[in-house]
Amino acid sequence: GVAVGRVLKITNPLLEIDEQPEPRINSQYVLVIPFSTPSLLLMIMNAVALVTEMGGRTSHAAIICRELCIPCVVGVRGALSILKNGMEVKVDGNEGKIYFQ
Repeated sequence: GVAVGRVLKITNPLLEIDEQPEPRINSQYVLVIPFSTPSLLLMIMNAVALVTEMGGRTSHAAIICRELCIPCVVGVRGALSILKNGMEVKVDGNEGKIYFQ
């Protein structure tokens, strides 16, 4: 699918869920992470889309997003350095593309 939202970056997904920063963005967010872990499941469920730097079609992120019907693009090298918190992006999971200005 396709979704539009503001970027929320989590640079260390290995932190426990209660140690993760609270989303400071009032609107729905696109979660950008290096890779997914089960501790991020609640944040993923509340996101409009997910972008990961690592992974493929059978990665944890891809499987969870398919089950939740959330657009997802995995394996985006440099996503954490290119995308900035609060930046509005469009995630096209069908094409595997991310659009931003």
